[in-house]
Amino acid sequence: MKFLIFLKCINKIRNWYVTPLAHYKILKDQYFVLSLRNSLKIKMRVQSTDFQAFVNVWILEEYKQGWFRIDKNGVVIDIGSH
Repeated sequence: MKFLIFLKCINKIRNWYVTPLAHYKILKDQYFVLSLRNSLKIKMRVQSTDFQAFVNVWILEEYKQGWFRIDKNGVVIDIGSH
């Protein structure tokens, strides 16, 4: 499963080589920026669960699962659980 997630990261993230460093918390800085192939840039904290949340939403696309549907003009408010 981790290898499939890594392959999906390569497809969606321009600077994909940062993802293993973020996953294993090797990065030295306090923040890092992911540059997506759709030109979006996402700033994340290093010693946090930011990257895990990114993978759930952007890579695994959990909000696009069959049991959960968002209408075209729908609004999602994610209040978190931690």
